Amino acid sequence: MTVSVYYSPVRFRLHNMEMKTSRKMPRQKVVCWLLAALGFLGNVDIVRCDAGSAVYTMCDSSSQVVQAGIEGGIVSPYIQPPDKVNCTLKLTGFPEFSWFGLTVETFTLKCSYNCHWRRFSLFNCNNEVSYVQINNKGDKLCDGNNVEEIYYFNELSTSLNINFYSDYMETSDMFNLTYRVATAISIDGLSLPRELNAGARSSGFIVSHSDYGPDDYKPSTNSQLTLTNVSAVDIHFVVLDLEDYTPCYDYLLIWGANETKICQDVDAGLMGQTITFQASNNRELVLRFVSGSRGQTTGFLLKYTGELPEIYTFIQIYTFIHFKCYELPFFDSRCSRCAI
Repeated sequence: MTVSVYYSPVRFRLHNMEMKTSRKMPRQKVVCWLLAALGFLGNVDIVRCDAGSAVYTMCDSSSQVVQAGIEGGIVSPYIQPPDKVNCTLKLTGFPEFSWFGLTVETFTLKCSYNCHWRRFSLFNCNNEVSYVQINNKGDKLCDGNNVEEIYYFNELSTSLNINFYSDYMETSDMFNLTYRVATAISIDGLSLPRELNAGARSSGFIVSHSDYGPDDYKPSTNSQLTLTNVSAVDIHFVVLDLEDYTPCYDYLLIWGANETKICQDVDAGLMGQTITFQASNNRELVLRFVSGSRGQTTGFLLKYTGELPEIYTFIQIYTFIHFKCYELPFFDSRCSRCAI
């Protein structure tokens, strides 16, 4: 007998019969442990459903401390009547050494106006300064300063703040932003080999260097990131921009079961494509980024999706009852990934 498990919420299909889990916690416990036991026997076929991108509203009445995920959206509040706005959205759950990028899709609030008189009152003059900023530092997003993206590198912290300020926001004013969270291979150009447990975080983004976006990668880079606990990895090349020169001084070397060298002059056509790389016998896939001593450029942005080895598969049973996660001892608090 084969049991297929679908989660968010969980449904169990036994032959042609389908039933939803009950609300009773004791039955949930029994079902979870039975499924884990069935996993050991090899009779569980698990369909993995990664959590979709969440969209958060600034200045919302609900909690302004949220789990970030690997990507998502941030939108402006609805203000009625027009008023001053000053609020913070805290994104949590970042691994250490995380790169964060925030991109404008729509932004109609001006950075600043000349003094606007409201309701013909000489005492109601608003400068109308508006912006979105990360951790109250660096560049600001607003309409008129020609900044379309802002970036932040979270070295040791596991959270960051999105700050929104407007001294006069009207009902028609709005913004729509998207963000990505990535792991950087090279940190300040230093050679710091690190590991990323792709069994616990089954998909995510990877950038070439910690200053990706505002700055080109540094010369003489030789840094390495190892994806662990995977049998294979799908890598989608979102951006690929290395120094285009022959011979190939700047390259991305990917090796697991086989070795692949990515060079700009030969592999520029990979941008927008997805390639599957088989992991080594010890369930690892290594990404090494190397740059020469001459000209540098933007770097790369990748999205990976890891395939778990069969031995780990049964652990990836997530139990959501009406979108509420029930945590087994080996799950972490995010519920969307497993702490192996």
